[in-house]
Amino acid sequence: MTPNPPPGGDDFRQRLFDAQQMTPTLRDAYHRELDGILHEVHSGRSRAGAGLMLVICVAVVIGEIRALVVYPSTATFYAGAITMLVACAAAAAWIVRDLYRGRSVRKQSFKMADLFYAAASILTVVSLMHGLSRHHDPAATFDAFYVFVFLTVCAHWALGNRISAAELAAREQSLRLETWLADLSERLPK
Repeated sequence: MTPNPPPGGDDFRQRLFDAQQMTPTLRDAYHRELDGILHEVHSGRSRAGAGLMLVICVAVVIGEIRALVVYPSTATFYAGAITMLVACAAAAAWIVRDLYRGRSVRKQSFKMADLFYAAASILTVVSLMHGLSRHHDPAATFDAFYVFVFLTVCAHWALGNRISAAELAAREQSLRLETWLADLSERLPK
């Protein structure tokens, strides 16, 4: 048994189809708009921000490699240093790839915040474990404060990106639906 269409549904649909003719030019415009939603072309400002982030990531990678070689320490130190080394190296590679292409896929760009949020979570655990291993020294857990600040910033960044990703998905689906309706209107007998 098929459900009954809502009252006036066919009338609304027909008015929607009649509102705009689908031409190849209009279809191309829809596809260009969809590409604009899914891909961000870098402006001078976004290139400068990406360049600054790249410099910071490379500096962290160099600093962590130096720290691993020069300062022998505990397992918690190595775990924290390797975590930041891997996160910053991956972020730097991501940035270089996107700068080389001249544009970035927005959905993939949101994952960088998740990468740093995961690194901050691991650093928080490592910092607390380091403090517990030196429970006799009250200052041993003081670096956990800085890590909590880093975790909070990364959590805020990741949450903002998840909201942006949801908005992007809604816009993308809306545009796909408009394109589908326009294509459907071409197939209907006039």
